[in-house]
Amino acid sequence: MAGKTMDEVGLPIMQPQEVVSIDSNKLVLEAFILMRERRIGGLPVIDNESRRVVGNISLQDVKYLLLNTDLFTKHRVLTVFEFMKTLTAHSSGSNPVKMMPAVTCSMKATLGQIIENLCECNIHRIYVTDDEDHVVGVITLRNIISCFIEEPCDFTETYFGGLFKNAIHQKSL
Repeated sequence: MAGKTMDEVGLPIMQPQEVVSIDSNKLVLEAFILMRERRIGGLPVIDNESRRVVGNISLQDVKYLLLNTDLFTKHRVLTVFEFMKTLTAHSSGSNPVKMMPAVTCSMKATLGQIIENLCECNIHRIYVTDDEDHVVGVITLRNIISCFIEEPCDFTETYFGGLFKNAIHQKSL
């Protein structure tokens, strides 16, 4: 199974026009708003001229904006690229910031290679690129898991609904 490609395993591959991304010259606040609006956890950051992927920004990165006084004071004019560059330059220690470069794979990558990259880099998503480093897809851990585990119909109601109803009933007694 590890030697099979994304297509052979049945990983859901989106069309390039479906990929939600952010230009590196856009404001970092725009990136966080876009993620919230689209209900996604991360975005590939694209160079405005070459259209190549240059980094990754995720919802979790908002903490760096809020906790770093220098960055926060510039939050209304700070571009995504400046944000990534600053954090990457000042990153150190056992848990470095992983925004640049973006972790990518080709369409020919095997499931084993993809999982290995995700694990080695301790990340949740990998960007699929063409031969010119243009993003053509995104693969997340959830995509990989969904190839092997199917959520039962009415899973939430069947397994959790009764628990919540029982807990509420017991609390009211």
